Amino acid sequence: MLSVHNVGGGKDAGSYYEKADDYYAKDKSPSQWHGKGAEILGLTGPVTIEEFRQLLDGNVPGGNQIQVVAAGHRGGTDLTFSAPKSLSMQALIGGDDRLIEAHDRAVQRVLSYAESLISYRYTEQGITHRTKSGNLTAATFRHELSRGCDPQLHTHCVILNLTQRPDKQWRAIENETLYRQQMLMGAFYRAELAQEVQKLGYEIRRTRADGLFELAHITNDQLEQFSSRSKIIEAGLAEYGKTRELATAKEKEIITIATRPKKTDVDRKVLHEFWQEKSLASQINFERPGKVSPEIKSLQNQGANLSLQFAIDHLIERQSVISEEKIIRHALEHGVGQTTYKEIKKALSRQVSEGKILQRGERYTTPEAQKLEKEILELEKNGRGIVRPICIKNVFFDLNRRGLNQGQRNAATLILTTQNQIIAVQGLAGTGKTFMLHSARELAEEEGFQLRG
Repeated sequence: MLSVHNVGGGKDAGSYYEKADDYYAKDKSPSQWHGKGAEILGLTGPVTIEEFRQLLDGNVPGGNQIQVVAAGHRGGTDLTFSAPKSLSMQALIGGDDRLIEAHDRAVQRVLSYAESLISYRYTEQGITHRTKSGNLTAATFRHELSRGCDPQLHTHCVILNLTQRPDKQWRAIENETLYRQQMLMGAFYRAELAQEVQKLGYEIRRTRADGLFELAHITNDQLEQFSSRSKIIEAGLAEYGKTRELATAKEKEIITIATRPKKTDVDRKVLHEFWQEKSLASQINFERPGKVSPEIKSLQNQGANLSLQFAIDHLIERQSVISEEKIIRHALEHGVGQTTYKEIKKALSRQVSEGKILQRGERYTTPEAQKLEKEILELEKNGRGIVRPICIKNVFFDLNRRGLNQGQRNAATLILTTQNQIIAVQGLAGTGKTFMLHSARELAEEEGFQLRG
């Protein structure tokens, strides 16, 4: 799972340094520098709080200062990747450190993708442009506890608000794309993680259509025993008549923040003993699996083509031209455990070269959708001026008496008086299209017509 939010200046730096979060992997630091920007700045290894604080405030080594608006300064963007609850339990209670490494690898791959999205703005002759820089500086912090002291393996990836231009100058990043591609990056992480855990011999089970999954040998009832924080959030949503499925992302974020307890130090040895007792009482088997099945690799090869076809069919039903971002996201969500981002990209490129999918830039369609679109446009063109209007009389006065506003009257008048076989009425949500059609229907019925919808 992936959540995204902005980070303020250096005052927020300390919140990422929780004590003892290297308890289960003492040979590796829970914080690391990542990205080409970090390499340029000479930042390697564990993240020090002072370096992190300075960069959050926009102070680049060498005396450079990122030009930002002082009020509401954005120090960075936090991408938080959370492993499935069952994986956290198997790693942190069952002691399989390989799963922590699998999580780390999946996070690193998504960060590499995020780096390809990084861009900055510049103004030339009074016009503001956006261009990609291809470098980021990210500080990652791996944590292992939820605020309810349940096992929850998650990594905060703070992408600092700075990137280097080709002229070596540092500028603030434009992070709109990171938010827009949140769903894709979440699917990317789940697909990579699913592949990694299957390589270790674990089986997975999907729990949601967007590709969320759990380790197959841990049941939902067993997961509930280590989900106290989740229960608090669900109770908070229930007070407003909401569930996780019905609530919007913003509503869930607000409830999560509102019910968040303060962090407390905890004796990790005692906590681990408590987890083991609960696991024993819940009859959870943390035995590690044997060797990975040789069938998994062949399934993943087939999965890319099947998942890509599903995504194309699903999206083309709703629009004739679709973005690469949407195609890959839906393919990854559908194919979790059976394919990866790299395999989907290869399958997409192959189908374009074979002419099965048509591409222009990052926009795609199919020959069938293009043919249908042409037929629809031809049908509209040939239908211009060939029918008599529904209403011969002036309908504007009748519509005015029905309480329609100017835009609604114009739309209804077009419907009732056009000589075109096909017309289109476009209106935003909540502007009264249904109310307008109700009035148009009544006037059409007075002329002897029957409206079907």
